[in-house]
Amino acid sequence: MRSIEEHLISLLDSAQRTSMAEQQNLISNKFQNERRQTVHMFVDNSNISIGAQLLPTGLRDFSKRLNIARFTQVVANGRRIARQVVCGSKPPRTSAIWQHWDRNGYQVMVEWRSPEDNREQFVDGRLVAEALMHVNSVGNANPDNVLVVCTGDGNTDNQAAGTTGANFQNLVRTVARMGWKVAVMVVMVVMLMWMVLCLVV
Repeated sequence: MRSIEEHLISLLDSAQRTSMAEQQNLISNKFQNERRQTVHMFVDNSNISIGAQLLPTGLRDFSKRLNIARFTQVVANGRRIARQVVCGSKPPRTSAIWQHWDRNGYQVMVEWRSPEDNREQFVDGRLVAEALMHVNSVGNANPDNVLVVCTGDGNTDNQAAGTTGANFQNLVRTVARMGWKVAVMVVMVVMLMWMVLCLVV
């Protein structure tokens, strides 16, 4: 006859096995559900490329280049890809980057930099507009659609109080209200994966 202690240990072991099996089942179901999803990717080139160069120390390694194929694979995570868009500014010395994005199936949209200070202009607004128009045209009939926004900022672009400007925060809120799932990949996420993604293209 088993002691009370042995019986309790047996019950605990059984509960832990059940709990572990339930957890594994939940994880398996989550992955199966994800595999049915369709991703619509909208990427801010500068934010993601700079994020790929960031080291854990916060410094940038300018010799690193984003491996676009690997980046796409990680973001899609086995899900079907419906559309891929990348937006950025026309950099004078690294225009070959756009060919790399294009070869990896992305629709490339490039804006000119500001002539006054050579800073990017209109990139966030263009990407937000493209994503919103795309989501609106696709509609919300498919609950497995996922908008994936790959950016590095959440700024409001001088949005006036009481208004809804064309920025990533408002895009995410609007698309979620339309019934879509939304995933956001930011610089910090890329920084944690830089060893995987920053292979020479």
